[in-house]
Amino acid sequence: MLFCLSHAGGVATTVYRAWQAELAPEHEVVPVDYPGRGTRSHETPDSSPEAVVADVVRRVARQVTPGAPWAVFGHSMGAMVAYRVAAHACHDPALTAPQVVFVSGRRPPGDRPVRPLGALSVDDLVADAVAWGGIPPEVGARPHLARPLLRRLVDDLRLSHDPPGPVAPLTCPLHVLWSDGDPLTRTDRIGRWAQASTGHVGFHRFAGDHFFLGDGAGLAIPLVREVLRQTALDRLPVDALAAPS
Repeated sequence: MLFCLSHAGGVATTVYRAWQAELAPEHEVVPVDYPGRGTRSHETPDSSPEAVVADVVRRVARQVTPGAPWAVFGHSMGAMVAYRVAAHACHDPALTAPQVVFVSGRRPPGDRPVRPLGALSVDDLVADAVAWGGIPPEVGARPHLARPLLRRLVDDLRLSHDPPGPVAPLTCPLHVLWSDGDPLTRTDRIGRWAQASTGHVGFHRFAGDHFFLGDGAGLAIPLVREVLRQTALDRLPVDALAAPS
């Protein structure tokens, strides 16, 4: 079972819609929408990153049979949530630790965000979202079209910072996906993810902007499939697979 978590402003059931067909029948893909988003749009959105993490922990606890294998993939905000959920499961005897964790497009835990969250506004984000690759330049050039798209992003970004307090390292393999063209991560700092797990940590570099994995995060699928295959065979995960350029 592979839980998939989306970036700020995204909807997991939309972003990862094609993953089930690509990874079946070996793996069950479970996109997890945050409260107030997608299939849960009728629910009240969470008010803190801790609440977002706790919500996903409850989902994992409900769906994973004790001792059964599971994994988690998250991009950007979703990577923060995936890492925190996995850390909770690794150190809670009532839960089963994940077999492997994938974090994509996210600064290492404890690093400061590129833009202070308190300064965020819809207008501030229009130019930034174009630079990240989140909206097309032609839409960014027409703010009256861009602003409605970014209102949900502003709300989610306020939830995407690291919750306070230390986190015990993961005890399972961790795979870090990143792009040196991503303006939201720092190439000289990405290696600090190695401190986040006592297990194997693999780094996989792609080309592109913050959304380097493309529509539906599809470029990650071959990597995820291979890592899950090797994990299931109880082999050491690869140090790095060739990433598309």
